[in-house]
Amino acid sequence: MEFYNAGISNNIHVTTDSDKFVPLGLNSTEMNALIDFMNSLTDENFDKTIPSSVPSGLNPGGNIF
Repeated sequence: MEFYNAGISNNIHVTTDSDKFVPLGLNSTEMNALIDFMNSLTDENFDKTIPSSVPSGLNPGGNIF
């Protein structure tokens, strides 16, 4: 996370005019929150059961495994 937070110009010598490689400027609390979010996307304990109904009234389904 610190690598991306520093920006590409602080990590490797690359000449670019792109504004996509600027430092993020996140503090440690923000970086930890982002890391926690990314870890939640791969949580093995995620409840994968398909509910019998949803608030929208649409038919629940799909393959979420």
